[in-house]
Amino acid sequence: MSSVLNQSSDEIEYLIIDGLSKDNTCRIIKEKLDAYNGGKKVFFISEKDNGISSAFNKGIEHATGKFLMFLNADDKLVGNDVIESVAPLLLDADCIYSGGIITTKGKTIYSIIDSSQNKFEIMHPASFTGKKVFEKIGKFNEKFKIAMDYDFFLRAKRLGVEFYILNIITTKFSVDGISNKALVRMLKENYMALAEDRTFSTWATLKYIFQNIVFYIGHTLRTLIK
Repeated sequence: MSSVLNQSSDEIEYLIIDGLSKDNTCRIIKEKLDAYNGGKKVFFISEKDNGISSAFNKGIEHATGKFLMFLNADDKLVGNDVIESVAPLLLDADCIYSGGIITTKGKTIYSIIDSSQNKFEIMHPASFTGKKVFEKIGKFNEKFKIAMDYDFFLRAKRLGVEFYILNIITTKFSVDGISNKALVRMLKENYMALAEDRTFSTWATLKYIFQNIVFYIGHTLRTLIK
């Protein structure tokens, strides 16, 4: 929250969507907002939902800005001037702009689109999606509990949405989030999204499966060694 509320730009509408958390989340949010006296528009809601996809979709419904950025609870913007630096680059609300992340392990990962290598890796926490994109292709598919972003970006690509890669690190990404804790499910959902997309060749799909099996084995071994 601090990384958003401390942004130098006030051209921000901050939407906080909570799913009736049972811990101290709501108390912390309310205390933070009570102490905030800045100029940003802030909206907070806590009610039952159907998971992360559902929360994302609620945010879309309430948003009035031209671009949406989805920052999960364990992620944060890397500096107070991120929005001020990126805003001049966001020119077309029909498009998706995506930069890079730095993980809590210190690894830097940029979004990449390389059709010659069948590489399509968009960093969701570092992406700015034009509001008109949702009007064109719809919101997040709520049957996906983890890979809703991968499915959404594949759908956007298939339906002709333009992607622009930004050479900017915007977000510090936690490796302790649900995508890493529920790694098998994430890989399964990624494959489901890829299979539904049908714009990748059979070879590319098989290559994806193989790469992720190797990744999963390596991840498991590293966890056991720790």
